[in-house]
Formats: sequence, C-alpha cells, structure tokens
Amino acid sequence: MALFTRIIGALSLCGLFADSMLAQLPIAELNPRIVKFPARPISLTDVLKELEEKTGNPITDMRTHKSNPLLTLKTDTFWKSLDAIGKDTGIGFSAYQKGGGIALVDTPYRALKTDHAGLFRFVFKHIAVSRDEETRTHDCKLTLDVAWEPRLKLIYLNLDSAEVGYRKAKGGLHRENLARQVSYAVDGKSASPLEFQFASPERATRSLDYAKGTIRAIGAPKMLEFRFAKLEAKASLQEEKVRVAIPEVTKNPTRWSVDVATVYPKDAILPFESFQENDWMLNNRVWLSWIDSKTNLRNTLEPTGWSPQAAKEGIRMRHHFEARTAAPLPPSNAEATLHVLTPNRVVAFTVPFELQDLPLP
Repeated sequence: MALFTRIIGALSLCGLFADSMLAQLPIAELNPRIVKFPARPISLTDVLKELEEKTGNPITDMRTHKSNPLLTLKTDTFWKSLDAIGKDTGIGFSAYQKGGGIALVDTPYRALKTDHAGLFRFVFKHIAVSRDEETRTHDCKLTLDVAWEPRLKLIYLNLDSAEVGYRKAKGGLHRENLARQVSYAVDGKSASPLEFQFASPERATRSLDYAKGTIRAIGAPKMLEFRFAKLEAKASLQEEKVRVAIPEVTKNPTRWSVDVATVYPKDAILPFESFQENDWMLNNRVWLSWIDSKTNLRNTLEPTGWSPQAAKEGIRMRHHFEARTAAPLPPSNAEATLHVLTPNRVVAFTVPFELQDLPLP
C-alpha cells in the first residue's frame, strides 16, 4: 500500500502517537482519483468540468478576464493536472480561498519545486537565514506550502518528522533531524504553510540537497449528505453504516427546531482530547431547502443556533431555524428538505514529502 495511505488508529492531539496503536487500514478515499483526458485538445472550461466530475474537487474561476485556451493534457491526477494547466497557459491558481477550495486567479503561474504526494501538493515557497545577536547563532527557516484536495476535509495538521541534508565545505553530507511539531487547526481550508527551523549551514553552502519528512493529517476522508425530503419526526436514513435520524420536529411561526441524531460505526471517530472532542464536528453542516412557488427557485436556510441533547447512543443536536428579513422560514405549504452533511469517519494518516536542491539566500 502506498505510503500516503498509511492510517493511524488512535492519536493524541499534542502530536504523539503510540506505536502500539498503529494500524494499516485501507481507506480508498485517501487515494487520488484518476482522470483520463482525451488525446485531442479540449477547452480549459471542459478540463475544469472533467476535473470536478472525476475527482470531486470544484475549481472556481476568479480571473478578471476569463480566457478559454485549448489544452492537451497527459496528466492523471488533480494536482498534476492543475500544474500542467499552469505550465501550458501561465494561468495561476490558489488553494487559499475563503471556506476552502481551489480557484484560478489573475496571479501568473510560476513553476516552483513541487512534490505531488497523493491528495497533497508540497511546494518550496520560502527560505530565510537570520542571525540572533544575543546568542550569536544563525538560523535557517524553511517554509513549504501544503495543499490538499478540497474533497478531503482536514481538521488538524502537523509536521511529524523531517530531515534536511546539505554538503559541507569539508566533511561531506550533513544531515539534521528536525523536531516534531504540535498539531494546529486547519479546519475549513485547503492549504496551509508548513514551517521548520534549523541551524543555518555555513556560508559556503549554496543550497540544501534535500528536505524530506512526513506530515500527520487528521480529518474526514469523505463527507456524506443525507437528504430528508419530508421533514417529519421519526424519519431515518443510513449510508456507509452512518445512521442519521430526526427524533423530533417543532414548527412555530418564527422558529423551527429540528433534532438530528447521528450514530457512527464503532471506532469511526478518533478519540480526541477532552477540550477538542467536538472539533471534528466543525465540518458538519445542517440546512433547509425548498422551492419558492412564485420564482420556482430553490431557497436555503442555515440554522441560527444549536444545542446538544441527551442521547442513548451517538450524538443528538437540536438545530434552530429562525425567520430573518433576508431569509424567511419556508411557507407552511412548502415541501422543505433537511440536509445533513457529516463525515463517514474521522481518521489520522501520514503523508511523506521530499524536495531537492533548495537554494539558500
């Protein structure tokens, strides 16, 4: 099994993983989905549609002037395809979008040292050398951009292990192991900078031979959407052994309250620390939708709040929907659908990376 599909069965969010708890679990969603483009040239618009359809990753075109060049791509994965588009057209893209996702942007594409590792893309972004006058030491700080396919909903990320190597003026190759870092939250994003610091090489050293290591990521490999076409108590749906039910519904003229009970398979959700035990739910979403009888358009309404409820098993939340000026409650005669978006599981896994020949300033 590929390195980037190594899954860890249990964790401590301070970054320490017990070796006795390591497990090899084949989770298909952690492998990249393959895209086969036609041999003939196709438009950029069609390429983006094909990428979204085959990989599940939508790409927003945020360019001021939206050209639509023809492309002949021989790539087979999401990140390799985006880099090929950039190299062929000069069109840049960004993974730092509000709410996550990938967008084509006006900033021109620039080819940088890159490592594609499954659902992840590692890019050499910045390196700096500094001097501390008090300690008389020189430090080197290396910054990588880590991006992941938007369909993967991450919660935490951390540097698990890293090593840099460079040639000394005398003495051959020097290797330096870097310390593991504490996990940090990346919820709602599709990219994050990754920084690590080490003693600066001597001035005669012109570049790092390599920087390699692994990151540990924590998140949901796949999100499941449950649609309750009839908003009524006792309704229940199940997918991939995840069961979602509506135990209770209360409708008032200015407020609807809907209880949503979710039961996950055993060991599907990692055992978080007590102060972070609900963080995995940040990717969950509940909303109402209905067709407006006058405009024939679909309206949506997000809850204004929620409160936990006692449950015999799983998790039960009461979601409150209140009428607002720009977002009224559904009419009494409307067929409102309740949507529940939740993970199929939450896992931790490691991803290896390696970048070579990194120039020093």
